[in-house]
Amino acid sequence: RTKLGARLRVTEEEVKRVLDVKYQGGSVEEEIHSRHILIKVGDTAGPMQVNALRTKAWELWDKVNQPGADFGKLAEEFSDDVGTDVGGDLGFMRRWMLDPTFARTLWPMTKAGAISPVIQTPFGFHIIQFLERRMAKARDPRYVQQMVRALLTEQQFIKLYGAWIAELKASHHIEIRLR
Repeated sequence: RTKLGARLRVTEEEVKRVLDVKYQGGSVEEEIHSRHILIKVGDTAGPMQVNALRTKAWELWDKVNQPGADFGKLAEEFSDDVGTDVGGDLGFMRRWMLDPTFARTLWPMTKAGAISPVIQTPFGFHIIQFLERRMAKARDPRYVQQMVRALLTEQQFIKLYGAWIAELKASHHIEIRLR
């Protein structure tokens, strides 16, 4: 590798070309804007308490799905999540930022204003409202650039290694004896 390493040359133009073609100039990720209502389930809740909270969540789901219901106002009134913005707004989130069950429910939703069924996560019971979807650049385009550079360097190394082996075979006598 030391002998070949000096011959490795990945140019900025090559990196930029790959970034532009494959990663739209720095990689993009899908983000979804949503809000939710959380009915929190405590760590020490027993089966009867969990069932009562599930019933409460489904009753709230019925309210949310009434014609003219305001999801934001219901979230402010009933949600146990104090960490969200006004109206249960979660803002734009990337899939890897969410609980897997939450993400599996949210990601297939496509219609703005769509309401999920009640789901359970380790935090409690959720009712999710899908608002919008967008593509956004990765948080750190430098990481994508480093990844592309490493990939191009590896590909170049493999080509140079193959050429070096072919050169060695051509310039040396190799004899393989089977007994």
